[in-house]
Amino acid sequence: MSEQQPEPVSKRLAQRASDDDREQVVERLRDAASEGRIDLAEFEERMTLAYQARTYGELEPITADLPEIASPAPQQELVLRAHGSTVRREGRWPVPRRIDVEAKHGAVRLDMTEAVVLAGEVAVEVDLQHSSVRVLVPEGTEVVDDGLVLKWGSVKYGSDDREGAPQRARFRVRLSGEGSHSSVAVTTPNVFDALVRRLKLRWRRFARP
Repeated sequence: MSEQQPEPVSKRLAQRASDDDREQVVERLRDAASEGRIDLAEFEERMTLAYQARTYGELEPITADLPEIASPAPQQELVLRAHGSTVRREGRWPVPRRIDVEAKHGAVRLDMTEAVVLAGEVAVEVDLQHSSVRVLVPEGTEVVDDGLVLKWGSVKYGSDDREGAPQRARFRVRLSGEGSHSSVAVTTPNVFDALVRRLKLRWRRFARP
């Protein structure tokens, strides 16, 4: 009885990659970015290539210079406090694995549409009193209610009217915490958000020396 011959490397590289194959590559890139092996610009560029890859041959070069077994990524946490004030995170900023929001008579706005998300899942826990939290996410982002309780408040999940919303990010936002007389909204950008973004980009171009 003859032994089964190994599959030629060239044949495997030509085979079509699955969604799971692409997600595994992106997860390795997230770990590498968290460890400082690649910077945020490289992470974003390689992630785009991974999602566009059709075959194993296109996927393999993306992580060829990274260790086969990455060390565990450090726990990342961002704590935001808005006491009678407004706190914003927008533009191209690194989104950690966990965000704690504490607000009293304040407002917090987290715009993740242009951010670099370093984990497949982002946990957002809130502690609110007479405050508002708005999270802008790219189209296709999954939102999970993980025990968010608001008394005399409102919660909104879903899509607003979109105009040119980025679609490259694929991650999950998990919400938890509590609050009173407050509101929490997790949506894609609406037409007004898109207009504000264009005006900011135009202002940056004029302000650049």
